[in-house]
Formats: sequence, structure tokens, C-alpha cells
Amino acid sequence: MTRPRGARRAQRGRALAVAVVSAALASGPAAARFAPAGSSPGVADAGTLRAGRHVIVHAPRRLSALAERVAATCRRELPRLAAEAGLDTVRPVRVDVVDDVGPYRRRLGDALPVWGAAFAVLERDAIVIDATRADRSPGDLDRIVTHELSHLVVAQRVGHARLPMWFLEGVARRQARERSLVDAWQLMMAVDTGRAPALWTLAHRFPRDAGRARDAYRIAGAAVEMLLGHEPGALSRFLGRLAAGEPFDVALARTTGADAGAWMIRFHGELERRFHTRMVVFETAPILGVAALLFVVAIARYQVRKRRRINALDDPSPAVSLDRSRRRGV
Repeated sequence: MTRPRGARRAQRGRALAVAVVSAALASGPAAARFAPAGSSPGVADAGTLRAGRHVIVHAPRRLSALAERVAATCRRELPRLAAEAGLDTVRPVRVDVVDDVGPYRRRLGDALPVWGAAFAVLERDAIVIDATRADRSPGDLDRIVTHELSHLVVAQRVGHARLPMWFLEGVARRQARERSLVDAWQLMMAVDTGRAPALWTLAHRFPRDAGRARDAYRIAGAAVEMLLGHEPGALSRFLGRLAAGEPFDVALARTTGADAGAWMIRFHGELERRFHTRMVVFETAPILGVAALLFVVAIARYQVRKRRRINALDDPSPAVSLDRSRRRGV
């Protein structure tokens, strides 16, 4: 059944509403002026806070301190994100900071998972931040805001290009710098136990279960790192191909030298090889550690015994002196 164009657009808008779970760096409050404003959808008793030339933050007055921190992150990170993506002109961005996402959830249907701390509505250049979830741990807010800004920047850069969800999320993780030793360990465990989802299952949606979704985000981040590498300008060049009308699979093939299916299989094979080697090291490390400790103890005992023998030879005890005197005829 063919849907009317407006209905298709609305459905596409719901599908593009992105909910995200992020670990974040610490962020401090910014000195900013929270000015009164007119009514804002979903934001009662709203005020507005301008964050640079391109972002306006809306929030209830009781959330003004959190809104100031959001504005500070937007001012700091948006220019960097746009430069990395090769976006010359940034359209205005609206950020709503709320403590009740119910109205947005009802408007967008079931597209939002209950664990989401924030989400971006790409067709409206808008971000909604759930104040009850986004600042639970120290510094969470910074990366969450940066992650959502990345979604909008990429969408503005590529226009109407169709992108797989894993690419959108992987780029957001890359730009928000959501990498840590703990994150790498958890990815390794997910791959080693077979818990990590296949990349081709993440083209249109992510798991609704929070634990499985975290594994999916990590896989997406690893895929984008393998696709783009660490070369400066790689993201901008790739997005430029998409903005010029090149289909995603074609851009991927030109970048990697393999079609999308073959590249995904190669990606998972590379992950398994890399993490299998590390798991072998981690699994054998305790055994090697115990063996090394026993070796050190053995060497120490040998050195102690050797020193005692040397000291015994060098120490002229009374019995030895008497024996020497007798042999000399004294």
C-alpha cells in the first residue's frame, strides 16, 4: 500500500528520531544569561538561551543551570563538529531541555526507547534532552549533547542521502570521542562471547534492550573507525561524496575497495581476530603471572642462600681461628 507523501515524510521523520546512550566527559557550568521567552512545545514556563550564532536552548526555569551547561557545550563543540564534517553553513538548531519527554514520545510514536537520554529529530534540526537521565553521572551531559549535535551536523551535510543507522551512530560516537579502556574491554567481551550484533542488522534500527543497544553502539563505533581510519579529513571526504549524490554503498566501495557485504564480513573477521588475540593474552596472563612470581621467588631464595655461603666463608668464627692456630703450632 502506497502512503501519501506527507505520511511517508512523517514516518521517515519518526524513523530518523535517534535515541542515544552515552558515556561522557566532565563538563562545568558556563556563565550565560537565561532570558525569558514565549511558549515552547513541551517546555512549560520556558526560557531561551542562545548558544552562539546557531543554537537556541529552551528549558523551564527550574532547569536553567542545566540549560546553561548545554549551551556551553554547543558553543564549544558545534564549530569543531561542523569543520570535521566539512559543513560550511550550519542551519539553526533548537535544543529542548525537559524533565518529561512524554509529549515528544507520543508525537514520535514508539521510535524512542525508554532508556534514551536524548534524541535528535533530523528533519527539524532539533534535539531533546531528558534532564532526568542526561546528567546522572558526572560529566555525562557533555558527550550526550555532542553526540546529538553530530547527528544534526551529518544530516545537514549530506542532505537527503540515505544512511544506515550504524553509520550515523558510529560517526556520532567518533565525533563525541566516546572511547575509553572500559568501552574497549566491553566491546572485546561482546565480540568474544558472540553477544555483539552483526553490522548488517543495524542498518535501520538498534535493539530496544539497553544492554544489547550498548553493544550495538560499540560495534557501530568500531565499524566507522575501520571505515574512516584516523586520517584527518576522512569524514569530510566521505560525507562529501554522499552530499554529491553518491549512494552510501558506492561511497563505501570506493573508500574500502570492497562492496558493502564483503566489507562487513571482513570487518567482523578483523574484530574477531583482534579480540581473540587479546583474550588469549588476558586468559594466559594470570598463569604467566604466577609462573613469573614463582621464578622471582626461586631466584631470590637462590641469591639469599648464595649470600649466606659467601658470608660463612668470609666470617672468621672462633672455631676456625683455633684450628688455624693449632696448625701453625701456636
